[in-house]
Amino acid sequence: MRLLKGLKLGALLLAFSLGSAIAETNVISLTPSGTRVELVDQNDHSLLFRVDLGELQAEEVLTPRGLFTRLSVPGFSRSHEV
Repeated sequence: MRLLKGLKLGALLLAFSLGSAIAETNVISLTPSGTRVELVDQNDHSLLFRVDLGELQAEEVLTPRGLFTRLSVPGFSRSHEV
């Protein structure tokens, strides 16, 4: 019985991972000038940036809580380091 549950779980995880790997990414064009970042102002306590987004990428992601759309900006990445 445990082996059958383990196989079912493995097949389900494989289906989710393959589904994400072949998910279609849609491009949402925003401006023809492209994506850029400009430092507008700075002082001892803050930085002020202007960000123009040329396009967004939208990808459907299936999670245990349901289907969501992940938005990303091509060429940008996230970092938790400052």
